[in-house]
Amino acid sequence: MMESLKAVFFKPDPQAQVRKCNTLIRQNTRKLDRDISQLKIVEGKAKTSIIQANRRAQRNPSQANQAAKDTRIFAKELIRIRKQSSRLITSKAQLNSVAMQVSEAFAVRKIEGSIRSSVGIMKDVNSLVRLPELMGTMRELSQELVKAGIIEEMVGDSLPDQLEDDEEEAESEVDKVLGEILQDRMGKVGATPTTPTPVKEPEPEPVEEDEEDEAAMLDQMHSLPLTAPPEGVVSNFVNPDSNGYILVNVTSVFLIFQILFFIARIYTRAFVARRLRWDDLACTIGFILSVTLYVLSILCVNTGYFGYHMWDISVGQATHSNMFILGLLVQFIYPLSMAFLKLTLFIFLYTLFNTLPWARITIYFGAITSTLLYTTCIVLHAVLAVPQESQLMAQIPKYEKFNDMLSVIYAFSVFFDFYILVLPLVGIWGLQLSAKRKMGVSCVFLTGVMACVCSVLMLYYRIALLHSNDSLRTVSFVLTTSVLESQIGTAFLREIPFSTSPAPTPLGEARSSVILGEERRGVPLKAVGEEKNATNI
Repeated sequence: MMESLKAVFFKPDPQAQVRKCNTLIRQNTRKLDRDISQLKIVEGKAKTSIIQANRRAQRNPSQANQAAKDTRIFAKELIRIRKQSSRLITSKAQLNSVAMQVSEAFAVRKIEGSIRSSVGIMKDVNSLVRLPELMGTMRELSQELVKAGIIEEMVGDSLPDQLEDDEEEAESEVDKVLGEILQDRMGKVGATPTTPTPVKEPEPEPVEEDEEDEAAMLDQMHSLPLTAPPEGVVSNFVNPDSNGYILVNVTSVFLIFQILFFIARIYTRAFVARRLRWDDLACTIGFILSVTLYVLSILCVNTGYFGYHMWDISVGQATHSNMFILGLLVQFIYPLSMAFLKLTLFIFLYTLFNTLPWARITIYFGAITSTLLYTTCIVLHAVLAVPQESQLMAQIPKYEKFNDMLSVIYAFSVFFDFYILVLPLVGIWGLQLSAKRKMGVSCVFLTGVMACVCSVLMLYYRIALLHSNDSLRTVSFVLTTSVLESQIGTAFLREIPFSTSPAPTPLGEARSSVILGEERRGVPLKAVGEEKNATNI
């Protein structure tokens, strides 16, 4: 039942189809091996019967004529057995050839799937060799083999008639068989040639040169580009052009500021305010994940060929690089890092505006929804985007649908970036502060505009990646904007330690709020209209 539902809603799994083909081929090969073994046993019995008939003629000359007839009957049966054995061996060789073609087709499909946007040569190969069509070919081959077996059986049944029609040829073949088996005893059997027929020595099987074939295949893979270059462009495998230096230079500069701001935050909280809160823990985890994302991105550029043109990388370079493992790790680390950084911001906003009912509701909504969003992203990666066994990333079923869902998720991520940007501004302008001080506090939070810009650019390049024919070149921009977003998110948190004095209570209770202009201790912050209503009462 489940298999039927999967067949309705999902495309067939190519790897499952290959396993099914190989299972069918192995079953038929084993059956042919059993049949060949049985024919060898029958062939041995036929030879034994011929020898026994010859010995019977030698012991009793009166039965020499009958023994000669028996030997010729056994010889005819031996001819049928050898022909049938030859047909089975041929069928086995054909099945082995089909198995090799299936393996070759799946290997080509794996290479095509590993680099999803290889639309040049890989599309041509995919159009030439398709596993579903190969399954149809297998079914046709099976039908033809059945037909061939029936025809051969009919031919075998008509062999005695053919021997009668062509007596001389049949007798000559029978004499050869008898000469092969009896050899020096031929003179004692009537109606058979006395000159023994030389036995044909079996030809030695050709030695398989696996190492040479493997070396030739590797050479071919290292000379074949992932995708065909545009007209007028020649593939450059020696010194290819790359835009990875943009990622390395820009993110390395921001990494310095990120580390300085993080150290300043932790120092202020631990030694000045002398109080660490939950947002400090979330910020620390987000900072560690952000630095990890930076390191993985650098490795993607240096060892994973990110930033290169697709036609400047050979198939051999791609299959022997770490691009797939590094890309998979980046896909896990980025949403995890952003989840902790945004959770840090929501916790901080709660300490600022927990006295406002509407702010508490919106902060709870944003924190829970954004955390669930990134958790969903991580789960989708684990369920839909992790290769199984020897499967590669883009070879995974439903991988294209997964990329579409991922774009939708990151579109919501952009929404939450602006959500976090607007939320404190609304809360600040609702407080009883001077316009000058409100403007100054708003400028502190407006530094998050840079993170929003990076988030929008990341979404733009991610959508462009879905339709790009040069994905490795485009994905470097996705990595750059992703790393910058996490780094700027940490840098945005630098204002938190400088906006509070070393008070043991949250900022929302306003025991001390220098940045919001409340210099009296023990006086809570009030929203617009609260003081007026209290006076009227």
